[in-house]
Amino acid sequence: MIKISIIICAGLLLTASGFAYSENSAKTFYVGAGFNKIELANETNPDGPFTSSKNYLLNAGYNFTSNYAVEVQYSDSYDKGSVNYKVGNFTTSPPTTYQLTAESSLQTSAIYGVYRSSNNLFLKAKAGYINTKMTLTNNHPTYPFNFSDSKSDWAAGLGAGYKFGRSSIELEYTTTADDINIDFTTLIYNYTF
Repeated sequence: MIKISIIICAGLLLTASGFAYSENSAKTFYVGAGFNKIELANETNPDGPFTSSKNYLLNAGYNFTSNYAVEVQYSDSYDKGSVNYKVGNFTTSPPTTYQLTAESSLQTSAIYGVYRSSNNLFLKAKAGYINTKMTLTNNHPTYPFNFSDSKSDWAAGLGAGYKFGRSSIELEYTTTADDINIDFTTLIYNYTF
């Protein structure tokens, strides 16, 4: 389903090339800030559940027309999530294990092609490329744990927003392809120059 969504969004965005240089182009910059909640999609952990991290988000874009834009985003955790895991000696009978919890944080950077419908109340579709860096940390005195991994993949999202003057508020859902498998629910405030 994700691949179909990406193909549909990308197809919509590719039509932007015909409109990008039309006479009624908006050709404006915008910046924004927001928050997102991050979910690890379809993950199962035998040691217990993952909890979501919450990120702040910075956003900047360029409107080629009133409907089409290119957008870059950066986010980082302000409220870390957690993941449970087991450590100990698994070779003894019975095994000596301890259930521990690590803090998880996630940084993202992405570039998207964006379509917004006309009118003050609008729909939004985007497709692009995202890089994520996940860090897991536990400062346990006996079993410290530090892990960091970075991956890049395609992402697509759908949302809606409302324009009022030079400002807009958007609520969107973004999902990544299979390599990363993360979902974002995001609230953004943008200001257009």
